[in-house]
Amino acid sequence: MPDLDTLPYPGDQGEYPLDTPGRLARWQEEEPVRRIAVPGDRTAWLVTRHHDIRTALMDSRLSADRNRPGFPHLRTDEPPMPKGTFSQYDPPEHTVVRRMLTKAFMPKNIERLKPRIRHNVDGLLDAMAQKPHPVNLHEAFGLPLPTLTMCELLGVPYGDRTVFQDNTQQILDLTLPGEEVVAAFGRMLSYLGDLLDAKARAPQDDLVSDLAVNRVSTGELPKEEAVGVLALLLLAGHDTTANFISLGTITLLRNPEQLRRLLGDTDAVPAAVEELLRYLPLLHTGIRRIATADLEIGGVTVRAGEGVILAITAGNRDPRAFEKPEVLDLDRGWTVRGHLAWGHGIHQCVGQSLARAQLQIALPALFERFPGLRLAVDFNEVAFRDNTLFYGVHELPVVW
Repeated sequence: MPDLDTLPYPGDQGEYPLDTPGRLARWQEEEPVRRIAVPGDRTAWLVTRHHDIRTALMDSRLSADRNRPGFPHLRTDEPPMPKGTFSQYDPPEHTVVRRMLTKAFMPKNIERLKPRIRHNVDGLLDAMAQKPHPVNLHEAFGLPLPTLTMCELLGVPYGDRTVFQDNTQQILDLTLPGEEVVAAFGRMLSYLGDLLDAKARAPQDDLVSDLAVNRVSTGELPKEEAVGVLALLLLAGHDTTANFISLGTITLLRNPEQLRRLLGDTDAVPAAVEELLRYLPLLHTGIRRIATADLEIGGVTVRAGEGVILAITAGNRDPRAFEKPEVLDLDRGWTVRGHLAWGHGIHQCVGQSLARAQLQIALPALFERFPGLRLAVDFNEVAFRDNTLFYGVHELPVVW
């Protein structure tokens, strides 16, 4: 294989850890669809422009099936994903599973959850106020809020949170041996399988009960697949939002004028959150696909069997799509709707309305409760987490 670059991550080569790496920005201008090296002595096409990424995510010739030969995995010992991990399904299987979940995550149902989210936010901030300084914001607020929310929505006992939190960290860790990731998945699946059985015997008003009673017991969805669906929802649903809260807090502290705008107009909060979602580099590893037929992306021919990596963090900083994209500007309003933080097309994040609701409530409430909030360490000392699937922080010490 020729000596090619690999996908750069935020913070590579000492760059600002919340910015698009300089190489990605340069490639976006000079060679927006280019070959890069991926694990296994193979190559894949890296796509960095916003329009090209959105177009590619709508193309049925790009498959999400990680089992296809040539798929651009993140590691040489990539462990198999459990059945039911529908983010790796193509239609019609993907369509069938996703429809089972649509009702729970519809905006009108999420709206009914907002009072409960507000209650959880207030409770966590009350507890945080009693802690000695410095406080690890990620541990005290960023992580518990989406964990509580997902537990209540799915019907997972919050007291069992360490079971899936600990295993999630191992599953997402790109540096762990594949067999350890498989073992962590096994523990999570075993736990959720037992929970599904318990809900089938004594159903409640939650998503696990719904799957147990209305899908598994009717034969519509095999138990093994239902457990995989729940694992994906629980894993991605709490870890992504937790990191958005922590990274969003850092970003607002680094942009005090923007923070004042967030707090100065309640009606503008939803649009401001969209700008934060555009700005933050959460899925720094890109969305990965495999071509099932020849197609063209950005004027480049991609052959069947070739891997494609869609660099959505670069797409969200594309000057062709957003004016001065490297600047956080909460006044962009709803013009930022086209961002790629949730993906695009049929695989666009099913839980995005829930994540939005939490961010819209949590971030203003945090700064209103603690107006003197600031980092307890120098920004350069913040321990950013780039060894996992989702970018974030290991911890975030703050004082006020």
